[in-house]
Amino acid sequence: MLEKLKSGMGSPRALAAYASLVKSVDHKMRRIHASHQDEMNCGPGCDRCCRTSRSVLAVEGFFMLMALRRIPSEPLEKLMNKAHAEPGACPLLDERGRCVIYDSRPLLCRTHGAPLLVDTGDETGVTMCDKNFTQRDLDAAFIPEEVFNTIGMNEKLVEVNKSFTNGHLPYHHRISVLDILKAALRGEDA
Repeated sequence: MLEKLKSGMGSPRALAAYASLVKSVDHKMRRIHASHQDEMNCGPGCDRCCRTSRSVLAVEGFFMLMALRRIPSEPLEKLMNKAHAEPGACPLLDERGRCVIYDSRPLLCRTHGAPLLVDTGDETGVTMCDKNFTQRDLDAAFIPEEVFNTIGMNEKLVEVNKSFTNGHLPYHHRISVLDILKAALRGEDA
């Protein structure tokens, strides 16, 4: 399905818009990390935020599939075996707890560790990993520059995905990361 999206739906403009959004998210996250490096304990191999099943929008799934297709089949088979052994974890974590497509990971994964402005449906507020900001008085509000706005990011992502799918899929259609891994392993579309 993702290859069909690329050939039949995914315009170069939508792909460029997604790449621009990734660049913007990475830039904001670098600033947050730089200003809070002593308060954030995230790092290579810290996979606590990745211990959940994941699904992504089609535009992100396309980029993930392309990244997975650059990996030889043997490591992909190991990931699949690990995914079956650890169904609660993201299937793209290697044995050291690192993402095998780190440079092509979804936007949400790029924001792990930072104070995040989120909308749960019931309320809007700031949340973060409890391993970070442990010495900070969390009753004191973060200033806006210290918080990553996932609400705004998700709104932009949905718009990019609408352009990418061009009405051929519901814009909110999600694809499981495990299905993307299976497709890469089979050499097929997800």
